[in-house]
Amino acid sequence: RCLKEEACAGGDAPHSELRYLTGPQREALAEFERLVASDPEGPAGARDNEDRQQRLLRFLHAEKYSPEGAAQRLRRQAVWWKEYGMDDFAVGDEYDEHGPMFVCGEDRWGIPTLVARPCVHVSKSEADSLKAARRCICTLQRCIERLPRGAQRINVIYDLGGASSANWDPVFSRELISTAGQHFPERMGRLFVINNHWMMSLFWSIVRVMLDPDTQRKVNFCGADFRDELLGLVQEDHPYLLYAAEVRRLPPHLAAQLPLPPAAARRRPDHAGEPSLPRALVAPGAAAAEDNAESVRDAAEPKACDARAKKGSKAMKTALAQSSLGPCFEGFGKAFPPSLLPCLSPCMPRLALSGKAVGA
Repeated sequence: RCLKEEACAGGDAPHSELRYLTGPQREALAEFERLVASDPEGPAGARDNEDRQQRLLRFLHAEKYSPEGAAQRLRRQAVWWKEYGMDDFAVGDEYDEHGPMFVCGEDRWGIPTLVARPCVHVSKSEADSLKAARRCICTLQRCIERLPRGAQRINVIYDLGGASSANWDPVFSRELISTAGQHFPERMGRLFVINNHWMMSLFWSIVRVMLDPDTQRKVNFCGADFRDELLGLVQEDHPYLLYAAEVRRLPPHLAAQLPLPPAAARRRPDHAGEPSLPRALVAPGAAAAEDNAESVRDAAEPKACDARAKKGSKAMKTALAQSSLGPCFEGFGKAFPPSLLPCLSPCMPRLALSGKAVGA
């Protein structure tokens, strides 16, 4: 099996490919298709950019090839999609780089990567927690819509740097775990935990009992020496890898001022359903034109591009001048160069993306 197929399958058995199914699995798929044909789940909305058979196989695999279970889950997801308002999200609902989760860069196969930073999530009320979970679901969906054709799973860089007990939010976690686990089956490829400490080991010993073995195998703990591990997933110039490595190198007072790599340009809802191509396959001229078009669209919405347009403070410029990233961020405060936008475009909830919900 070629590396590209493995990447699109998230590193596990390529259940999205009909040719890899066993005889009993093919029979289960045929029965699942019959059940859905006799009682359709309803309009797919923005999910239309996913191949129909791939979606059915994704739900079937999540239900251990039970046609009845997969059909019920598919119908529940269709009802939830409408009630949750998945087609009603605005452009600004997707988190940018200052949120607890954002789309940043691509992996070695042109698949967008999700970055989770629980250190920025601090809730003041239950309403805040639910709103944050909802925006994370929006961000996840926008990442899915950026997947190149044939890819189904998303790899996550989960950065625990700076996280503390103040960031633990059970309301947020329950909402996100149950929603992502139940309605986004088989969407997580690998989860790379970086900058984890001993408290994470304790937390993991509690959480892992709620996860099936397949999900447990997808979690990689990289600690502070994460570079070599992440290079198996992304190229050396991945924006977040560069940022995280620089944070480790700088003294804390300078690292705190280092600007985050920009999130992927947020897309309007009417972009949903458009076919995507890995950035590496887009001609340079077309990619530049796309960057310029996104900038024009963002300029029409000050709130959407405000984070990218803020002037760099003197402290930030000092940090950049003393870092190896200085040349990359030359001109910071005006606009980030297109070379830092290679994308098409908190806590353990990302674990839920592999299949069944792991608990409310």
